[in-house]
Amino acid sequence: MFSQAGASAKLADQGVVPFPKPVIPKGKIDDDDAVKRAVWHFDHDAGATPNRITNLTCISRGMGKGRMVVATEVAVERAGIVTVQGTAIDLPLTPQFLLRKGYLRSGKLGSGASFLYPLPAEIDLSMSVTFGYDFNGGASAAPSVIPEDALDSFDFMPAPGNEPAKVTIGKGQKARVVAAPLRVIVCISFVTAKERADFEPGGLLGAGRVWPHVLIIANRDIAESSSSIHVKRPASHTIKDIEKDFDHSIHADMNLAIESSLFADNNNLIELGPGAPSPYWDDLFAWYEVAVNASTGAVRAVDPLEKGGSIAGAVSVLDTTQLAYTARNTPRVARQGAFDNIHVAPTMTSPRAAVHPGVGLDRIYMAPFCEHDCLHTHWRWATSNTVKPVFGWSQVSSDPRVPGQPYQVAGAPMVPANQSVTLTMTSPSSFRYDAKAVGKDGVNRSPAIPSGTFSIFFHHGMAYAISLSSAKIQFLDGVIDANAIRRNEPGVGATAMLHTPIRYWRLRFGGDDIFLTDADKVNERQKVVSRAKLLARASP
Repeated sequence: MFSQAGASAKLADQGVVPFPKPVIPKGKIDDDDAVKRAVWHFDHDAGATPNRITNLTCISRGMGKGRMVVATEVAVERAGIVTVQGTAIDLPLTPQFLLRKGYLRSGKLGSGASFLYPLPAEIDLSMSVTFGYDFNGGASAAPSVIPEDALDSFDFMPAPGNEPAKVTIGKGQKARVVAAPLRVIVCISFVTAKERADFEPGGLLGAGRVWPHVLIIANRDIAESSSSIHVKRPASHTIKDIEKDFDHSIHADMNLAIESSLFADNNNLIELGPGAPSPYWDDLFAWYEVAVNASTGAVRAVDPLEKGGSIAGAVSVLDTTQLAYTARNTPRVARQGAFDNIHVAPTMTSPRAAVHPGVGLDRIYMAPFCEHDCLHTHWRWATSNTVKPVFGWSQVSSDPRVPGQPYQVAGAPMVPANQSVTLTMTSPSSFRYDAKAVGKDGVNRSPAIPSGTFSIFFHHGMAYAISLSSAKIQFLDGVIDANAIRRNEPGVGATAMLHTPIRYWRLRFGGDDIFLTDADKVNERQKVVSRAKLLARASP
């Protein structure tokens, strides 16, 4: 992606970001200006820690043009391969093995201009580092630095599937053979993009994109390749710089602590109106968990062993007419894991929490339009979506270097078909993304990953919320308030039209206003009956 966007800056050997932070603009930023305006900055030191960036910030016009701390660190903690003979190799991501480095201040991707990255994007500050390893003493030996004169040689890396030929010598014959050593290349790029409203299917959210990519390629067939990426948000809502006209009152409804929530999209479409998917949590999500943290444990995000099917009786949903819960099946598609996305953001709070205690008004989780200081990571969207930016990978590719093709299949995971992904919370605001490519199907090491082909990890990237379409969200708030009146749901003394936290609260909670106490009248729209079933595969 980095190489497709433009020419990189020429750097001194130390390899630090050569560009200053973008200036916080004065006055209002309209939609046309937002798509062209630089918003991102980060720190990077190729001479010390080439595998990580720190102090990632974004200017958010939806947060009073504050320079928000999106991540304290994003690090590629490891990369590795397993040879076809079964030797596991960890590849050191240290300056010793650094071959190339570069930075972009800005760039552009046209629609369909790249096979791997066909979506249009205005590229913001980005970096790329490339590591190389020769195993002259065999796969079990320590790696050597690739000589500089080898980088431009014709046989530096074979064409896809063309690993060095095997030589057969008959009895009594002699031959002089120069064996090419196992050679592995790891490319880490960290690419950001300016605001666009194409991250989610409804076009409500203007988001700045972030792609922490890892590519691994070898000159021999390999059984596996893998990478681990650690995303660390600050523990609390943090603003680095603010413009003098910054109005903190727009954040008075926010708690400071940053939390995380996991969601699985519902593969059965439930509409609010013709062509409009319902945003209520019981309709939009198959299930969810809020306030996840290090005790949550590792969860399957993408699983090649999942063949698809339905999980019976693990979830119940509220019938708003009867105020009773009914069981609902949970359909899964092939390769779908337990969850499809994670939101890492502060919660909201309502001043009505003191008047109506114990009903969730003090910690309101933002979904599906997580807009305030929210980092979204989606690796799959529901099967009902019809716009290309949320489509997943196909298993067929027109490029022999890549296993499959992105943005092709509705409801499919947004990772190559030979990969599994596990997500592990390391704190309430941080997670580790572990991805592994195995052979050609994600399960069997044979047939192997062909020589000269890429394993690409975290292709779908992340998105940081910058703005929300006011016209669309005002219409939705009106519908939410009207439904609450029509269904006689709890009043709680506020409306979604006038009080943003109530929007999110009503999407999760319902009930009946006739009961005398809050505990009686407020009901969560969805309940988990069997977490164990939902964490397991639907297929046998």
